[in-house]
Amino acid sequence: MPITKGQGNTAVALFVDGLSLKYVQLSQKGSQVTLRDFKTVALVKKFEEKETVDEKEKEGGFGEAPGDAFGGGAAPEAAGGEEATTNATVLLGLLSDLQGGKYTVNYALSEPAVTYQEFESDFGLKGTALKKRLIEELTATRATPPAIDSFDPVPTANGGVLAVIREDGLQLFDLLTELRSFLGGTLPSLKLIDSSDISLMEMMRVSYGVQEEEITVIVYVGHDFSRLIFMRGTEFLHFAPIISEGHESPNIENTLYSRILLEQDNIALTRMDRILLAGEAHKVNLLDALAPQFTSSRVEYIRAPDLDLSIFDGSIGEGVSEYAVPIMTAWKSLLPKRAGFYATDLIPNAILEGQKVFKLAWHGWLVALGIIFSIVYFYNAILEQSSEIRRAREELAQKQVRMADLEMFRGRAEVLRGDINRYINATATYDSIAPGGDRWSRILHYLATSVENLNSMWIYRIKPDEQNRRNIIISGRSIYRTRIPRIASIFDRATLREVRTTSIRNKVVYEFDIVIEKVDKNDVPEPPYEANKRR
Repeated sequence: MPITKGQGNTAVALFVDGLSLKYVQLSQKGSQVTLRDFKTVALVKKFEEKETVDEKEKEGGFGEAPGDAFGGGAAPEAAGGEEATTNATVLLGLLSDLQGGKYTVNYALSEPAVTYQEFESDFGLKGTALKKRLIEELTATRATPPAIDSFDPVPTANGGVLAVIREDGLQLFDLLTELRSFLGGTLPSLKLIDSSDISLMEMMRVSYGVQEEEITVIVYVGHDFSRLIFMRGTEFLHFAPIISEGHESPNIENTLYSRILLEQDNIALTRMDRILLAGEAHKVNLLDALAPQFTSSRVEYIRAPDLDLSIFDGSIGEGVSEYAVPIMTAWKSLLPKRAGFYATDLIPNAILEGQKVFKLAWHGWLVALGIIFSIVYFYNAILEQSSEIRRAREELAQKQVRMADLEMFRGRAEVLRGDINRYINATATYDSIAPGGDRWSRILHYLATSVENLNSMWIYRIKPDEQNRRNIIISGRSIYRTRIPRIASIFDRATLREVRTTSIRNKVVYEFDIVIEKVDKNDVPEPPYEANKRR
């Protein structure tokens, strides 16, 4: 949906699940957030299917990837100059409607692009000091310590810290950079990179008022994977291992049911107060499958009552639960200080610095002066070309009007040609019908409508009389002799010429010939067929 004037701040969020790209557009005025658009499109390749590059290209930086981060170039062309369908063209199709409007792009990552490391304590630290201490702890367990801008801590229900670490996930930014020229030369600002699991927890925190000891299970069903998240109150409690099955997997309902019970035993939970369903769960009727199994828990599709859905008449079915991840990612970018949102943002500092306003050094001032002089030059050139462009546009408009008229006449000509072809076919059919055919049709009509009186008999030949071509002879057989006159009585003037006996399967039947001189009172015998033909 294009951005309309006066809709307020606008944020676009993306989330990739296998070959599905979920897209959401939200707008914000004051504290009110409105859902503007949502859709799912199919990608050509998965993230992990992108072609490998050599080490030199890998060291080129965030915006120097040699090809489409999804698996192809930004706008590749097929043989013959035709545009090929790639992940780049798919993303361009989503963002092309937004050209001319001001908006930010945000997206969420899922494993393995993001990983998690839980610590039992926050070490009594906060902010940058806490992150530096976590890097020291992570160095002991990882081959390469994470950069300070690649992870953020999240408090846990046990008083510890969950480190949300971005391992990869910059392919989408590289792709946006490559699409700059196709987006009017302006690259939309990348404001937030978040974790899909954090977004799901934030939707629960924002939308539900829960007690401190209440246990909530968030069940996310995707295309290629499923995830179980356990929370105590409003804080993180436990992640179940990723389930490598999506909504199209057989018996996904039983798999999730078994995994919930297994994780409940693993973390020694005595109860589960609420089970929230998200993602593609509604496509497999997961609510109907789980609700009878967990009668002591409240099972429902996750919702966002504070989200304005007035554009969709206040309801989009289970669309909120299906698009929960991109909805919360966009919402968080618009109102990051709202209660319930974690202070997580996995954008590298290099990207943030690159999006800031250019700071001029001495060579920058020289470039600025050159731009000023070039503006004067090109302004005069534009004035000279504007009149020519205006004249060309007027001429083009006239030709377009003429073209529209020609298209209208062409359509009428096609209709007339079709009518002419039908008339030619009809005329050829009429010419092929022999004179006197109407009498034959009426004879067959009377025979067909009198079938109840003619049972136990059958007709095997109808032909013109050799002695008098104006008469017609009907030849047939009957089991009962008394029924033969009935066939003659249905015509206006008919004569029973001959009755013969014959044997069929050791049974005597009666063969007969009836001469029809006049079919009915409206019958006017036609001249012999040969005479009409010679005429």
